[in-house]
Amino acid sequence: MSRAPFQVLVFPYMIDSNGEILYCVFRRQNEDGGYWQAIAGGVEGAEAPLDAAIREGFEEAGIPEDCEYVQMDSCAAIPAADVCGLLWGNDILVIPEYAFAVRVGDAQIALS
Repeated sequence: MSRAPFQVLVFPYMIDSNGEILYCVFRRQNEDGGYWQAIAGGVEGAEAPLDAAIREGFEEAGIPEDCEYVQMDSCAAIPAADVCGLLWGNDILVIPEYAFAVRVGDAQIALS
């Protein structure tokens, strides 16, 4: 399947018994020591950003597909070359990264 020139960012959260919102971010390891990030991934083919967010949430953290996803108002523009090199040619310099929040409730998040 071809890669679409979009990214998604997924922020899992839950509300505890005190009404406090708890977020989940992940530590990514790399040669520089690592960094913290929400679930991130690409959009495949004609997939809509929401569908990509649901798929990435399931693939990367085992989040059930029926959890409540909400598209956030923020959207970033990130360098295309940092995501996939020159996959989309020399004319696409930045791609949008759509952000979503997903309420996981009692669902267990699986670390991959």
